Amino acid sequence: MVADRHEQLVAFRFCDGPPRRNGPQRGNAVIGEQTVSVILVHGFLDSGEIWSPVLKRLGNAAAAWLALDLPGMGKLWRDKGPFTLDRYAEFVVESVDAASVPVVLIAHSMGTQIAELAALRQPKKVRGLALLSPVPLGGVHGGWALTLIDSATGCAAHTLLPAGVGYATVETKANFTHAIRHDTGRVRAEGRVVTRGRQIMTAEASVLDASGRILAHGTSTLMVFGDGGSEGRIGGGDGLWRGEVVGGCSRRRRFRYR
Repeated sequence: MVADRHEQLVAFRFCDGPPRRNGPQRGNAVIGEQTVSVILVHGFLDSGEIWSPVLKRLGNAAAAWLALDLPGMGKLWRDKGPFTLDRYAEFVVESVDAASVPVVLIAHSMGTQIAELAALRQPKKVRGLALLSPVPLGGVHGGWALTLIDSATGCAAHTLLPAGVGYATVETKANFTHAIRHDTGRVRAEGRVVTRGRQIMTAEASVLDASGRILAHGTSTLMVFGDGGSEGRIGGGDGLWRGEVVGGCSRRRRFRYR
């Protein structure tokens, strides 16, 4: 089921039969008797490959579906930006404009915001939306706060490691306590090492607004590579880290160590 721009539910079906003269071709989707093109929009830090299990399951029925890679992700990871919702929406609109028939956008997570913006810009061409795990427009995706937590815990752990010793995150968990919006303002992340072992470290981090209100908090388990030495503070740091970010984007970063 997909919701069209009039907020009505409409059904679309797959075409997997033999081609018909002047009719829908195999690999297209159909709403009523109208052939539509299907464009898939992935979420934050994903790629078009995330749709591969779905496309494989549908087989020939989805042969003509288009799974996009957004700029900066997937095969377009070298893109220089800017990485904004407006830029992503324009990128999707280019594919909508290139389609010879009306379009249904199927989107996941942060991709739902992009799909909604694209539909608003091409309301006559976008016939429907299917939004999976949607993120409301005006909010910042929780994956952004999770990235800050993962970065803060990792940087805190790094302050305890000697030169030439690396680490990798084994697990990061987060709790989102307040919404982060585009106008939230300055946001900072603070990380602290909780336990320090020869091979495993644990750390915790909080994401706070300018008033000190906790927006999100979480913990990470990290694996130490190489000779981490004995337990304790051997890297010259104190296991504390603070970084500040402006708004809900990466226009400017300033990192400070405690």
